[in-house]
Amino acid sequence: RAKFLGIHVNVDEDDETGEVTVGSHKWVYDSEGEVTHKRIRHNRFNGHWGGVGIGINGYVNDKYYYSLPEEYEYLDLLWQKSVNVDLNIYEQNINLSKNKNFGLVTGIGYSIHNYRFTKSFTIMQDSNYFVGAYNKGVNVRKSKIVTNFITIPVLFEFQDKNPSPLTKHRWHVTLGATFGVLVHAHQKTYFNENNKDYNLTHPVSGDVIATATSPSYNKVKVHDNFYMRPFKMDASLRVGWGWINLYANVALTEMFNSGKGPKLYPFSVGIMLVSW
Repeated sequence: RAKFLGIHVNVDEDDETGEVTVGSHKWVYDSEGEVTHKRIRHNRFNGHWGGVGIGINGYVNDKYYYSLPEEYEYLDLLWQKSVNVDLNIYEQNINLSKNKNFGLVTGIGYSIHNYRFTKSFTIMQDSNYFVGAYNKGVNVRKSKIVTNFITIPVLFEFQDKNPSPLTKHRWHVTLGATFGVLVHAHQKTYFNENNKDYNLTHPVSGDVIATATSPSYNKVKVHDNFYMRPFKMDASLRVGWGWINLYANVALTEMFNSGKGPKLYPFSVGIMLVSW
């Protein structure tokens, strides 16, 4: 037997067999001179953050009910099409237990949130707070707001001590916080009618605020932060088995800056396939 700079060599001269191990790789040769390669799976804590997820997102008020004030009823969501997509690119795990079934999980991800609305409206750009006006007199197919965040998790994960004897998968529960930085937001409106004049009306009184004309190319995008908070913090819960996760995130911070919009707290629920 010999060990040098992380290289382990084990030779049996009687059987004319041997092994060479470097890190997580092992090469084994038998008495007939055939060499096979094996990958060593070290027993270590491995969390469940990295992967691709898809779910439904929405928001609730400060009492955690879905109820919008009259002046913001245009934010009523079309739930089945309000989709969020998570791409968790990098994962780092820190073991916190002797049995390697409890630890800290962090990393970096990118999260996209689509808020699809039942009514069509335009965000007024000349206002000093978030306010919208209904699009009246024109047919609109789609109206939504999209937000994009870079996310960093601080999660604690507990895993079952006894993995499945067949798949080696474990049950796991993950709880903690996810921090986000807003990198981009836009409103997208898809008109069914082109070059048509229509009115922008007040959401409560119905008075005409302004007039506009639909574009000739159907889609209109307005890029802005819409007075949304540049940073967010979510309470995060994940429950899963192996590479399948069910997740739920609930914001602990408001969606908009104080006094600049309705008091709304975003949330998302969905499924994530963990692959790295």
